[in-house]
Amino acid sequence: MSTRAAVDRWADAEGFRPAVQFKGTKSNIGGQQGVRYSGFYLLIFTNDTYYLGESVDLRSRMGGHMRHWGDEIADVRFLRRTLSKPQLRAAERTLIHGLNRVVPKQCRNTTHASYTSHKNELVDLLDDDEQAAWVADAASFNQNDPSSLKPIAAQQSLKYHTAAKRFRSRPDHARIVSTLRTYLETCIPAPRRTEFHGWNVSTGASGGDRLLCVSVGRMESFVVFKDNHGFINIPAESIGITERRRLRRLHPDVRRVDIRRYDDFGDVAIIHATSLAAIDALLSDEAVQRGAQTLAYSVMRKHPSAYTRYHCPQVVEDVYQADGFTRPAAADEESQIGPNEIVIEADVAAQPLPSEPEPELVESVPDEIPIDWFVNAGPISTHRNTPEDFRANGEWRMANGPRPEVRAQGSRDARR
Repeated sequence: MSTRAAVDRWADAEGFRPAVQFKGTKSNIGGQQGVRYSGFYLLIFTNDTYYLGESVDLRSRMGGHMRHWGDEIADVRFLRRTLSKPQLRAAERTLIHGLNRVVPKQCRNTTHASYTSHKNELVDLLDDDEQAAWVADAASFNQNDPSSLKPIAAQQSLKYHTAAKRFRSRPDHARIVSTLRTYLETCIPAPRRTEFHGWNVSTGASGGDRLLCVSVGRMESFVVFKDNHGFINIPAESIGITERRRLRRLHPDVRRVDIRRYDDFGDVAIIHATSLAAIDALLSDEAVQRGAQTLAYSVMRKHPSAYTRYHCPQVVEDVYQADGFTRPAAADEESQIGPNEIVIEADVAAQPLPSEPEPELVESVPDEIPIDWFVNAGPISTHRNTPEDFRANGEWRMANGPRPEVRAQGSRDARR
């Protein structure tokens, strides 16, 4: 069966109308002219790729896609549904997962899809030939990559100086660094080149028991906890019943395997191991390696990491110090890392795990960095805590009912 036939059969089962020629806002949605219809649409591209979306105004949305993709789109199928925007988005996720199962490598969706066929955010760091070489033999490519560590701005290095000192003071520091190095060299594309932009590692940046957390995109991919247990994320499709039996037989220290759905990849298998030795054994397992490589590579192609502000460069320096890789000094406070590598904020936290909820990320502030503060005026209706009060008294108060009163003392210079 051809790809188009498989997609059409899936779309028929989901209730989509027959395909019509894509003409932007003039596409035949069906129904009455001039009426706004909400629902879902399936774009069919001339190169046999597909994109599924939702809109509260399907006709208008087709105009946006005409401007963005134009003649690349051949046909479109519609599924009209009278739903609210939250309802559309919830149902869209399920539909994208369904389409992604039919065409895992030909889906243009980025969110909710395991793979995307039209984006490659790694190309500025690894060209197409290098990416193909990494996919063919990741460990060998990484081993032979002569790239040095990236320059990092002094401010970024100071940010987690205290957390790095705390990590380095652990008696098992070298052992943990060895396991982290194995993961990076085995599963991350050219880790020294793609550091910060494509992946991050944090220590002390979140509450709870997490000691180290490697993140790609908007999701965690590898975690070590303070008691040395941890987990590795791989695509759920790569660990069926037969593979689970094999894991249980070869890796008795695997605690469990959870299946979790992430916006950045879809269904992910979270393999929990009880110790660093158990993690090392998993990382030496060829099937687990391939799964971890696939997940990291697919997400890193979609967009840069969302957790750059939690990156601890000292941990990476620990990993590569024994190999003679040093981090050159940044030319200035902006460093040589491109501006596009730091624009994504961590406003969408990684989805919590079933048994170990992701704690709220809380930045630690090293004692070495001067602390600044600012004053905001109180509500106009109360006529309290206005800028005039602050300038006159040098004190700003915030009190709300029974909660403790917060006071900020201002200097004479600040009150000017």
